[in-house]
Amino acid sequence: MFERQVCFCADDVGMDDALDDGVRASVEQGVVLRSVSFAPRGGSASRIAGWLRRTNAAVGLHAIYGGAPLPEQVRAFQDHLGAPPAFINSHKHLHILPALRDRLIEAAVSGGVRAIRNPVDLVAHRLAAPWWPLRPRMLAWPLASQVARGVAPKARARGLVCPDGMVGGLHMGRLSMGVLDELWPLLRGGPSCVEVVVHPRWRSAERVALTAPLLAATLAHEGLAHIDYRAVT
Repeated sequence: MFERQVCFCADDVGMDDALDDGVRASVEQGVVLRSVSFAPRGGSASRIAGWLRRTNAAVGLHAIYGGAPLPEQVRAFQDHLGAPPAFINSHKHLHILPALRDRLIEAAVSGGVRAIRNPVDLVAHRLAAPWWPLRPRMLAWPLASQVARGVAPKARARGLVCPDGMVGGLHMGRLSMGVLDELWPLLRGGPSCVEVVVHPRWRSAERVALTAPLLAATLAHEGLAHIDYRAVT
């Protein structure tokens, strides 16, 4: 029996056709991607909404600050898909900031959402730098994760559930099999439930990794059960 869980979640669905196509292929052809977060006011939202209504994946709200108020985004999600979000997160993980965190938690509670992303990145500072333009951001990432530690206790106090943390924030779209192989040993003996945030565009090494049968075998070897957001407790 697996004691630890990993939840792969694709972000930004509904914002870009190439990403939508990659996510759809990763869900339909892959073995681990079972959660997607949808931006109902994104440029490609109408195109992908029909597939989201039919998929067995857990579909959450990818909230965008600076646009429509969060309650309106929850309603737009329901208008597109006919059900409340299975979970909620925010574009660029901005709910690490206390004021934005509280607004997202309130939108989740009032909108009947049961789960929220815990944006504490567990291992970003221990993985190889993904590519040189992100070096300044990588230096700040451990500090951002310290600020993000306020999300989980606040959310749980309001009755929401969340993973113990996430990985993938600094390796957006670049979680190749090589990076993933480096990741699993860092999680050994760690949190019981980890979210892996992915952005598998159609032409990307990340989509190839997510559809590789070897990935499921690797997770089993590492003692990790792959779940979707509906199983997060």
